[in-house]
Amino acid sequence: MPPGIYNTEEDVKASLEVLFLEYQYNCLHEKDAFACDGLGSFYRNIKEDLSTAFTLFSENCLERKYGHSCHKLSLMLREQGSDKPEKEDPMSRKNWLKWEKLGCENGFATSCYNYGVHLTKQNDNKIPKAAYEMFLSACRSKKAFQACDKALLYMYTNEEWTEDCVELAKLGCQVNQMESCLIGAQIYKKGLGGVLENQQKARFFEKKAKYIASVEKAAMG
Repeated sequence: MPPGIYNTEEDVKASLEVLFLEYQYNCLHEKDAFACDGLGSFYRNIKEDLSTAFTLFSENCLERKYGHSCHKLSLMLREQGSDKPEKEDPMSRKNWLKWEKLGCENGFATSCYNYGVHLTKQNDNKIPKAAYEMFLSACRSKKAFQACDKALLYMYTNEEWTEDCVELAKLGCQVNQMESCLIGAQIYKKGLGGVLENQQKARFFEKKAKYIASVEKAAMG
């Protein structure tokens, strides 16, 4: 039987059991962060054992600094945490932000983006400096391109440009982030951030922004 092809429900169960045993051995004996992360997901999603999943994710986050586990724990608490006060129950949904922040500190880009969004909402939807730094980190990682829009918006609003502002605009614009295209156009049109004016490059960003707008409009019917 070719790898990944299952003929019966028993085949699926057997494959999952093998995967579980591999995760279990590599996590508990080899202390492998990737395996512990996978084992935590297995307990949450397959075995539906949230308590064990919490232990695995939290240990992997705190001891091995595995940012993805911090993020997964944050997500689990938001979706399935208790309604108790955070000080009474470690598995309270109100503790999600603590783990998202740790995810960012441990280099997981999506956590940086999510935490930055939270700080922005708390600041009347105006991006504070702390959130900007998280968006900037997430964008530069090339793993959370939606953060590029917000990092560039902060630069444009506050006239605080980084040396790589054009590269960040390109990163966001290439994956259809509208604000990145629009701000990229302004950088070249006005020579912002120490960048030399270049109307031809400005038009390129403008054309991409118009294309994104037309696609979004068509999608809305």
